[in-house]
Amino acid sequence: VSTVTVHVNPIPVADAGDDIDICEGESAILQGIGSGAGPAYSFEWSPGDGLSSVTAQNPVASPVLTTTYTLVTWSNNCPSYGDQVTVNVHTNPTISAGSDREICLGDSIMLDAQAGGDSTATSYTYNWWPANGMSDATAEDPMVSPASTTMYYVETTSNYNCSSPVDSVLVTVRATPTADAGDNQTICLGNDVQLAGGYYYTTSDTVLPSDIFYLWTPGANMTDNTIPDPVATPMQSVWYYLD
Repeated sequence: VSTVTVHVNPIPVADAGDDIDICEGESAILQGIGSGAGPAYSFEWSPGDGLSSVTAQNPVASPVLTTTYTLVTWSNNCPSYGDQVTVNVHTNPTISAGSDREICLGDSIMLDAQAGGDSTATSYTYNWWPANGMSDATAEDPMVSPASTTMYYVETTSNYNCSSPVDSVLVTVRATPTADAGDNQTICLGNDVQLAGGYYYTTSDTVLPSDIFYLWTPGANMTDNTIPDPVATPMQSVWYYLD
């Protein structure tokens, strides 16, 4: 009687790891595991696009587009069934800080950011700077009230932690003019007097004189109450106010 022993090696089990989310231009380390056989395992990944090695247990994956990789583990010359992992490549978001703004000194205005670019993103977070004169530097549309002309910058991050390039918006602060009605005048009843109205600024930021509008009150007995130097013919002593 003669005997022969047939050794049956177990089929190894491949585990390619959990699916991974990355941003454009980023890389991820695949987490390959072999079990169920051993003691030694070898690894075979496919496709090889974007992989640092197709035979490493934990290769670096840098795919340009979303890619599903299949891992086959070998042990004792027996291959496993393939296991898959998907590396989802998310588009970096875009951000627009909105159009430039002009406000008067002491006023406020709402900024208007618009994020987009990644159709798979479900939410975005925002980061504005500088935060001076801003209601909330993490709001999509914060209120700003700068003391001087300021360039504001913003970037956004998607829920996949992908960041946008930086965009900016210029908020120009126009100084509020201060009215100057001129010196007090004394005239005889029946005579007229030319008022000498004007304006000045308390800051260095100015607007052109053509942007200045005048209003004298009361406007009665006055040639034109919307010019800086009207001729007035009051019938009695009167206070004239210039806005």
